[in-house]
Amino acid sequence: MRLNNKLRDRQKKLPQSIVFRVMLGLIAIVFALFYLVGYNRFNADMPLFNAPLLTDAVMVLMILFVVSALALTLWSALRHAKGNGLVWKSTENNVPKGKIMIATIGGLLLLLALTYILSSTNAMTINGEMYDNKAWLRLSGMFLSTAIVMLIVAVGAIVVDWMHNKRAKDSVVKKKKS
Repeated sequence: MRLNNKLRDRQKKLPQSIVFRVMLGLIAIVFALFYLVGYNRFNADMPLFNAPLLTDAVMVLMILFVVSALALTLWSALRHAKGNGLVWKSTENNVPKGKIMIATIGGLLLLLALTYILSSTNAMTINGEMYDNKAWLRLSGMFLSTAIVMLIVAVGAIVVDWMHNKRAKDSVVKKKKS
């Protein structure tokens, strides 16, 4: 019976493992080709800068992964919402997981909106070229600022969790001593 369950679990994880390994293989091949084939090709307009031959391949791979991740996320969220009915009322082990999910998504959208509004639109010179498109400057500032804020929040959550677990562990040790 136990062997049967292990086999079933392994079969469930197999497609995920195959997709993960295929993605890693694609990344390894594309980046190896990027660095090994035409990497030291000079830019015709500015000879001080490199213009690797396979830059477009790396960009297409990144766009493909981002678009597929967004599509899978949307599909999963819709499937989850369809199967569970009222998402915001769902609880598991007395934890309001639906409300937490809604608050997380709402907080992310609010953070994206705030960082878009607060992003600078000052023109920038990058690699000798002037960039002054206000929409793209705001979008890039939004993504960078949002990523930085989310990293800070993640580190803060890790520190708070570590402190909470350390305190809980210390109280267990004190109880055992007395």
